[in-house]
Amino acid sequence: MNRIAALLFCCISTCLFAQLPDSIQRKLDLLSEEYKTLLLDSLADKTLRQNIDLHQLIVQEGIAHALELESDSLHESFLIKLGLNHLYRYQYDSARILYQQVHDNTKNERVKATALGELGISYYYESNDSEALKYLIESYKLWKEIGDTLRLAGITNNLGVIQRYLGDYKNSNYFLKQALIFKKHTGQTVTLGSTYHNLGINFDEMGQPDSSLYYSQKAKLIREKYNDVRGLAKTYSSLGKIYMGQSRYDSSLFFYDKAITIDRNLKDFAALSSDQISMAEALLRTGRHRKSIALLTEALNVTRDARVKQDGLKLLATNYDAIHSYKDASSIKEQLLSLRDSINTAEKETSLQELRVQFDTEQKESQIAQLSAENEIQELKAQQDAQTKTILAVGLIALLIIAALLYSRSRTKSKNNEVLDAKNKELAVINQTKDRLFSIISHDLKSPLSSFHLITQSLAQNLDNLKKEQLKEYLESLRDSSANVRDMMDNLLKWALAQTDQLGYKMEPVALNDVLNGVVNQLNVVSNAKEISIDTNLIENLKLQGDASFLEIVIRNLLSNSLKFTESGKSITLETREEGDQAIIRVMDQGVGMEQTEIEKLLAGEILGAEIHNSTEKGTGLGITLVQELVKKMEGQLQVTSEKGRGTTFELLFKKAA
Repeated sequence: MNRIAALLFCCISTCLFAQLPDSIQRKLDLLSEEYKTLLLDSLADKTLRQNIDLHQLIVQEGIAHALELESDSLHESFLIKLGLNHLYRYQYDSARILYQQVHDNTKNERVKATALGELGISYYYESNDSEALKYLIESYKLWKEIGDTLRLAGITNNLGVIQRYLGDYKNSNYFLKQALIFKKHTGQTVTLGSTYHNLGINFDEMGQPDSSLYYSQKAKLIREKYNDVRGLAKTYSSLGKIYMGQSRYDSSLFFYDKAITIDRNLKDFAALSSDQISMAEALLRTGRHRKSIALLTEALNVTRDARVKQDGLKLLATNYDAIHSYKDASSIKEQLLSLRDSINTAEKETSLQELRVQFDTEQKESQIAQLSAENEIQELKAQQDAQTKTILAVGLIALLIIAALLYSRSRTKSKNNEVLDAKNKELAVINQTKDRLFSIISHDLKSPLSSFHLITQSLAQNLDNLKKEQLKEYLESLRDSSANVRDMMDNLLKWALAQTDQLGYKMEPVALNDVLNGVVNQLNVVSNAKEISIDTNLIENLKLQGDASFLEIVIRNLLSNSLKFTESGKSITLETREEGDQAIIRVMDQGVGMEQTEIEKLLAGEILGAEIHNSTEKGTGLGITLVQELVKKMEGQLQVTSEKGRGTTFELLFKKAA
């Protein structure tokens, strides 16, 4: 029989029961009608996952043969299989009609239990978990009464899945582990992958990534071993989600890509759009916004699921915000708002429709009962009056609901406009900062570079005629110019990275003395050359909550500024102290000092070093801007006090660490 079934399967795959070769046709003609029908039943099971169109043709042929044989059991079996075909085509209502028809007409308890289970699955595919649970429990009870462990394995697996969607992970894990026991007991090795896969999802949602990865990997091995292609796509997608949760984005993108490839080959557009949106989230998290946008656009064009579309639009809006395309982001948010309204409206209309059906049913039952009463006409009239009042009441409620929805939409739109205005203001600040950066590069960077060029040119032309003292002066000028350029470029780079959130940092306890002494040692060459002493008064073992590299940049900039604006022979003091839960750092110099208005302009980025009163030094003001940026990121404060002609004090306040 197996050899004949294999031969028949090959023929059906190419000919679809039409124009079979004469030799094969003669062999089929020798088979009895019942034997042909049994072969068709077996072939239908083998073709469902590989070729849905071929499966439908085989099932329809089987139904015809079963009717000719007048075999109720075979006819019911093929109807169940036709329902499965509808499920795979997302034709849930058609599937439910078939299942309900089989359930109502059959006298076979096993067929009833099968139909109930498939009804539950149809509701599960539509995310109607409460209805799905109701039918699956009825099926579970019936199979338990029959005592069929083989079928109980599948039902308990499905019950575990539904319990997860209802948020009951304890019961979900219980049913899934029961399914594993049933499957191992009955030798259903192939389907173990499905249950391991569902356990992996459970532990992922419970926040236990190690257990989730363990079960998902087991599911992957089993599904790869038995070439369960559709199941592999789901497991690859789950692995992508797990690795994304662990910020292992390369692994996440690898598995999502494998899942999407299978989805395309199977033409499973529901799974394809869902996996594309998940992969787009991983791309968004890694900053690949353009690729994420392209993938989301493709997914949104394919999906028919309103809630999947809602998730995709949210990610698309986030991407556009990230690349500062606020106009596109606003448009997507409008679509998202409209979609939410349509979902709410659809749910409301469904609820009202159910109310109307219930009302009509009750009305008919009431009429039947009243037909036997003597006062039939009077009671019917009273019922019509009650119906009119009910309709008016329902209409009034509907109007109130619509008014509430319109008001809610108006408020949401107003909030979106406020967010858009805030984004526009933020963009204006960014543009202002950009203009300032270009101004610094075009003017202040030009001066030290020009000086550097002139000095090197003079050295090249007069090297043979220069005395040792003159050569030393030239070299010192070169040193100062190159140091200015180096400091300026270093600040520019770090400031640019800070503006784009690419300057990574980690808040942790920082030993102050290690950082401060390190910076002082770095600047000793400059301070010695200018004959300025840097005095330190540091508390032992004082720690603050911040980032060591950020703090180093801040202190180096403040000390460098003090060295620039302090005359030779004077000193700079670097000290630390603690007050309550605060660690305080002070940089005090004896430089030119500033008036209060100059301090305010310096902190606001409206004044450059060269504009400070009595200053002979040139600076960009970018160092102070960078200092403020980094101090803010470390949740600290910067305070400046100064007196013209007597020096400036910079005070940094941070949260003290244990």
